[in-house]
Amino acid sequence: MRPHRPVQTVKTRGRTDAYTGPEPQGSYMDGRRVWVPVEDEPRLGTVVEYTYAPKTGAPLLAVELDEPTEDTERVVVNPETDDVLFESTL
Repeated sequence: MRPHRPVQTVKTRGRTDAYTGPEPQGSYMDGRRVWVPVEDEPRLGTVVEYTYAPKTGAPLLAVELDEPTEDTERVVVNPETDDVLFESTL
């Protein structure tokens, strides 16, 4: 598992290198329960923001952890490259 990264909100403010793909589907992802890697162990959390990296267009999820570790309450993960497991919504 990869180490955690602090939450960073991506804001483009009209830059030319901004991602111009489809809008983030916040309503679909917000509130989803996910397991994410934090300090080499899985932690359960809730997606609070879904966005894209401005230069690469990679999807990013800001996840608020149920049980924070030391000073980490939220992490940002890329579901395409990080070990992210979505809980079933049956």
